[in-house]
Amino acid sequence: MGENGLVTSPYRLALLTEPPTWQGRPLSGRSLDLLAVLAGSQDARVSDGALIEAPVARRRPGPAAAGAARRRLPAACRRGEGVVERSGDGYRLELAEAEADVRDLSYRAERARACAAAGQWEQVLDLTDRLPQVPCSRRGR
Repeated sequence: MGENGLVTSPYRLALLTEPPTWQGRPLSGRSLDLLAVLAGSQDARVSDGALIEAPVARRRPGPAAAGAARRRLPAACRRGEGVVERSGDGYRLELAEAEADVRDLSYRAERARACAAAGQWEQVLDLTDRLPQVPCSRRGR
C-alpha cells in the first residue's frame, strides 16, 4: 500500500490485486461483485437477470442487487466518468482493456495466441512481458 493508504496499480480497476481496487481504493461487497461480473463479461452488456444469476451475486439475491450495487460504487464510477452505464435491461462497464487488469490480461492472452499461431514470437514476448501479475493462491501451502 502507498503512504496514503492507496494501493498502487497501473490499472484504474484492479481485480487481480489483494485487495481489489478502483483507482487505488479498496473495493468490497456489492461494488466489487458488480465490477467483477461486468469486467469479466465477454458481452458488451450484462442483463439484470445475468447479474442476479452470477455466482458472486448469489450472496445477495434479489432483483434490486445490481441497482443497489451501482449506488454503492465509488462516486468516480457513477458520475462524470460514466464507468458503469445502464444499458437497456442491464449494465456495461465503459473501460478500455488497458484500464482493467482482468480485461488487459484477457486481451493480451488472446493476442499472444494469435501471434504465436502466426509465428510472430517477438510480439508474443512483448505482449507477455507486461502481463498483469496474478496473485498465487495460498490455499495449497
